[in-house]
Amino acid sequence: MQLASAIAANEALRLAGLVPLIFVAADLQLLAAARAEGLRVENPAEIG
Repeated sequence: MQLASAIAANEALRLAGLVPLIFVAADLQLLAAARAEGLRVENPAEIG
């Protein structure tokens, strides 16, 4: 549900001409799926 909501929200932002969102998660599989959907991603576990 989290990824599906992010995809929908990102598309709404894109259509409005706004800056795309950044999908934040620590789950590597979820991040890979988000990347595959064209989302920008950030892993908080990697922020130093």
